[in-house]
Amino acid sequence: MSIEKSVHYEIHARRGSGWTILAIKDSRQEAVATAENLWKGGGQTGLRIVKETFDRAKQEFSSVEIFSRGAQRKKSRHDPGEAISPCLTTNDLYGGDGRRSIWELLSSSLREWAITPTELLHSLEHYYRLYNKGTLLQNAVQRTAVAFEDTQDSIQERMRKITKLVDTAADLLKAAEPTVPKLELGRLKPVTLALEGKQNRSFLLLASLSEYLRPTQTLYDKFGRILVFVSGDRPQWVTDCLDQLVSEYFLFDGVVLQLFNEPGDRGVFLNLIVHLYAGDLENLREDPAARSQVTEDALSVNAAVQTGLMPQTRKKLLKRLAVEIDATQAINDRGLYSELQALAVLRARLGTLGIDEGTLDILDQKLEARASRMVNSQSVGAALDEHADPFDKLFFLLKLEAVTPGLSNKRMVANSILPILTRPDYESALLGLNTSPIKAMPRLAQLQKAVLQSGLTEMHQRQISEKLDSLCRAILENTRILERIHQAAIGPVDKVLRLLQLMADEYFTQGTRERAEHLVLMYMRQETFAKDLSRPQNGRSPAEIQTMLWQLLETAGLKSSSKRADKADRDPLENTDGPTPSDGNGGPTAEGDSSDNSDAAKAVEDGDQEP
Repeated sequence: MSIEKSVHYEIHARRGSGWTILAIKDSRQEAVATAENLWKGGGQTGLRIVKETFDRAKQEFSSVEIFSRGAQRKKSRHDPGEAISPCLTTNDLYGGDGRRSIWELLSSSLREWAITPTELLHSLEHYYRLYNKGTLLQNAVQRTAVAFEDTQDSIQERMRKITKLVDTAADLLKAAEPTVPKLELGRLKPVTLALEGKQNRSFLLLASLSEYLRPTQTLYDKFGRILVFVSGDRPQWVTDCLDQLVSEYFLFDGVVLQLFNEPGDRGVFLNLIVHLYAGDLENLREDPAARSQVTEDALSVNAAVQTGLMPQTRKKLLKRLAVEIDATQAINDRGLYSELQALAVLRARLGTLGIDEGTLDILDQKLEARASRMVNSQSVGAALDEHADPFDKLFFLLKLEAVTPGLSNKRMVANSILPILTRPDYESALLGLNTSPIKAMPRLAQLQKAVLQSGLTEMHQRQISEKLDSLCRAILENTRILERIHQAAIGPVDKVLRLLQLMADEYFTQGTRERAEHLVLMYMRQETFAKDLSRPQNGRSPAEIQTMLWQLLETAGLKSSSKRADKADRDPLENTDGPTPSDGNGGPTAEGDSSDNSDAAKAVEDGDQEP
């Protein structure tokens, strides 16, 4: 393998709707053998191996999947891309799959006519409109015949069967037309009482409702007319019919927008759909901007969903959500981070609702596809231009990575980090040469911790972390902080307290911390340390000094290590090859400067004073 490139192999296992890294191997053969054994052992729904490559010359990462087992996403009942379902009987045609197939085949015409599949199936006038629309019906029949899994019949024979089924449905409509009750003045109860006990009551009720809706001018008016009928005191079969009609209006783009007063912020809009699906729009009281978009009709749907009256509508809301995520409009006008953050908030909310894995997979794919259109070198570069300081750029990229869905999108963000760390014109700022090298150290440490806690791949984390170690090590060598403390004319207790304060305030990266840790343990091992600890110093009593010592040891993560002071046999300042990473770590990961109020830092920063 070329020294210009680093390669490793990550073994990923399926976990719910996402992937988790199980192991990292250096050789392809070992990775494949491990994955094959894991797959044979069972317990995994999917396994894959991703080859991660770091090009040192270009400072770029690349990934490619080289192995896959299982991991096919589960089929969702709400999959907006489901294939056409051929219908063999009138029950098939009027059922959920039949109506969904009608929408897939005729959606353009249904949008133009502003009718739902249910209205088409329950109105002779709508049927004649379709029949007289040139070759539209014939084309739909042909597409359905091609979708048949039965290969025994020719396509022509399948088309004949489907055409006969359509004609049978039309004959049923003609025969039932005289018995379809009229909705007088929008009074539903007399109609349902008249139909009670009839074998085809649901068919007749839907035909009655379709006729009642026929003169209505807009889809939203139709939606409103049906919604007012929804009530908890209706018979279940009536509620099912109303739910069927209401749910199909969410197939149309404009209905859900009007339901929420056409919000300009699509992040708010998408979140409203999810809250409506969950039946908890009332929980938006703490979000005035979102709450102001909620109409009375939305609250009516919310109440019906909450009480379990509208399961079909609830399913259609998820399908609508998938369509709206995929729309081309910007999520909001507040920049790349804000748009991706809105998607991250949406995904987190979806994960709490018990949505089936297949549907969640579809929504994840929609979110990742949407993010992939937003995250590219141009958009990331434009967002970075808003930050002048390289530290601000790096912290911004880590914030961006945290809200970016999808591994490939995260890699796009991650690939912008190392070029910033290695740019010659940023080196002086990263080393603190323009301000204060001492103040740059905690920013490097905070940045490293944020990297190690991020969702970046192990290779990204390692390469970035090593670069941050090298920058911090350069500051230590240039400022000689540790040497100056070591050579200062102060006792071992003061030296320990100053070093611990620097460690507690996170002035060291993982790769530089060990040198300071060894010094602390070495000073604590000295005979004069215990004596000095028992005497008042700098106006503090022995008890105060001991309390301060133990608090700093604990904050710095060295409380247990202090018991091993007798193992610090050598002077760590003699090590010129650089330290090895330490496991000790602690402190905040928030963006920005860490505290520079440490007495130890001030002492070593002032060049006119002995530390």
